[in-house]
Amino acid sequence: MIKRLTVVHARPGMDRAEVLRYWKAVHGPLIAKVPGVKRYVQNHCTESAQGRAEPPFLGVGEVWFDSREDAERTAATPEWKTAMADAATFMDMERVEAGWAGPADRASTLMKQREAAGRPPGWRASWVGVH
Repeated sequence: MIKRLTVVHARPGMDRAEVLRYWKAVHGPLIAKVPGVKRYVQNHCTESAQGRAEPPFLGVGEVWFDSREDAERTAATPEWKTAMADAATFMDMERVEAGWAGPADRASTLMKQREAAGRPPGWRASWVGVH
């Protein structure tokens, strides 16, 4: 599995609450229907972690695919193109940042959690061999 992570900002002049509603109620279902998308998650930013008065961005979208190759095939579909055209109606496309997160991220997170839980020596090699 691989994830496309997108940091989302609202278009200038748009109401934050309305954009969040639209992202969830209209855009989300469009992405969820795209062939090749395995999972879709919206993480709405509710407050600044740096003490600012306003959240620094609208949120982070996660679109999950089986592989980068599948993601590339998906990007060529009419459904993906429709969803991207829709994104431009509420996202500030000049400020969109996107990147990839791969399976190593999940594996290392799980390994750290298990280490913190006091797993016996040697569990990591066994776990990595299976996953």
